[in-house]
Order: sequence, then C-alpha cells, then structure tokens
Amino acid sequence: HNLTLSSPMAEASYAFIAENPILGKAISTVSGLSLWQILLTIFLGLVAYDQRTYSQQLYSLSAN
Repeated sequence: HNLTLSSPMAEASYAFIAENPILGKAISTVSGLSLWQILLTIFLGLVAYDQRTYSQQLYSLSAN
C-alpha cells in the first residue's frame, strides 16, 4: 500500500497561511523534521519547563 499525504499548503482554504512569512517559514521548517526530531524537541521543551518551575519553587521557598 502506498500512503500519500497531501500538504496542507495544497488546500486553498489554508492559502492565507502561505501569505504570512513567519507561519510559512515555521511550517516549512517543521515539515522537514522527522518524527524523532519533533519528539526530542517536545521532550527537551518539557524538561526545560520542569527545570524552570522547579527553580521558581525553590526560589520562592528560600525567599520565605
């Protein structure tokens, strides 16, 4: 079986996105990434968020 995925940019209803240079660049960047790159990026973002909230909690405890 061949699985073909059409680009969201091929749909006329999404043409407004292509006119926005920032969104167009973001979509073209994400479309070039593999699944592992996307998952790793999400994971690292969650780790950074966790560390930031931990340090904020630690600072608020030490300030008391």
